[in-house]
Amino acid sequence: MVLGVVWLFFFDDDSVLYQLKLNKRIENKIRENKALKEEINRIKSDLQKIDNPVYLEKYAREELWLRKANEDIYLIDEPKNE
Repeated sequence: MVLGVVWLFFFDDDSVLYQLKLNKRIENKIRENKALKEEINRIKSDLQKIDNPVYLEKYAREELWLRKANEDIYLIDEPKNE
């Protein structure tokens, strides 16, 4: 009886230790899947914003510092409160 339990616990192809490793891998894959789904949703949201010309102009001006013809841009440094 004891020999059978030891055999199943350590040496069998479907041993308890092997099953624990598989469960851990499954949990890791589930976490990765969730993170990837969140990333996909964020990218979809960004793609929807790109279709909006108002957002594109705002992004180009604020992030890329692009300007229209005959337009001056002034950068103002704000002091940081510590």
